[in-house]
Amino acid sequence: MDTTPPPSPSSSCRLQPAGVTAGVRFGRRQPGVSPDYRTGKITNARWRSGFAVYYKEPAKTIPHPKLNLVYIYGESLERTYFDNDAFPNLTPELGALKNEGLDFSHTMQLPGTDYTIAGWWLPQCGIPLFAPFEGNASASVSSFFPQNICLGDILKNSGYQNYFVQGANLRFAGKDVFLKSHGFDHLYGAEELKTVVADPSYRNDWGFYDDTVLDEAWKKFEALSRSGQRFRCLR
Repeated sequence: MDTTPPPSPSSSCRLQPAGVTAGVRFGRRQPGVSPDYRTGKITNARWRSGFAVYYKEPAKTIPHPKLNLVYIYGESLERTYFDNDAFPNLTPELGALKNEGLDFSHTMQLPGTDYTIAGWWLPQCGIPLFAPFEGNASASVSSFFPQNICLGDILKNSGYQNYFVQGANLRFAGKDVFLKSHGFDHLYGAEELKTVVADPSYRNDWGFYDDTVLDEAWKKFEALSRSGQRFRCLR
């Protein structure tokens, strides 16, 4: 096996969990398993073997927390949409924020980061998701690596209330299990939002549209800001 470690993780992934226990098992060849599937498993195992070199155990609390946190995920919002020649005036506000803030570019797609639950796991827990289930089949698990330390755990230990708002069903890909396993006590998905949104019929097969979800997230943000408590809102 090639034991060459992967490149050092970028500075955008400094938070890393205390213990990587997910693994990949290999056994006898299974009928009907494609060569691409087996190649993917071998690739994942090689990448996983190198992370111990760069692993850093995080602190479990923030010593003197002061700021609240708001995360907004723009799924499928790639850099092409910021190209004003290709899409004139499509993202002027987001483009201004990108130019004023800290923008991580020239990154690459790693194994264990390219499907729904892995895309949530990586920025919250600091490593790719190498798991004993395939893709988004994690809805079948009862807990989600609770021994690992993720950002939600650190914030909860530091006195924060963790809120999550999304338009899709929380059961898809086991997002609810992951979030509840790592510090989130307040979850709002398609089922929870349908009783509070202005127009429950304004939705698609996946759930509520982004404008509806952002409106509800903003209401939560305003209420939490008035409350004076420390919070993190993830949308």
